[in-house]
Amino acid sequence: GKIAGALLLRPWLKLLKMQLQRASLAHNDYLFGLSTTGGMDEETVLRTLAALPPGNSEIYFHPGTRSGVEIAATMQGYQHQRELEALLSPRVAAALIEQSVARIGFRDLG
Repeated sequence: GKIAGALLLRPWLKLLKMQLQRASLAHNDYLFGLSTTGGMDEETVLRTLAALPPGNSEIYFHPGTRSGVEIAATMQGYQHQRELEALLSPRVAAALIEQSVARIGFRDLG
């Protein structure tokens, strides 16, 4: 399941992070949402924001206004509209402000 997948992915991510550091490439410290890919609804995002550790975090989304035949085969069960709604949610916006979360892009990592 998802826990086994996360455990198998951990050594690969550690190696990748070491390679990024050795190459002096900017990168995020944490990645959230990979285990809930396609299901980052408002409640999941709010729980994620409440648990963010210090550092630079990426939250993984696939938002959209609709899904279709073109992507259905590779993204079965994804809830693109719900992920978009979560990103646009006033509750999520308020949580970002309340928790002093800065929204940045990769170019801002420096």
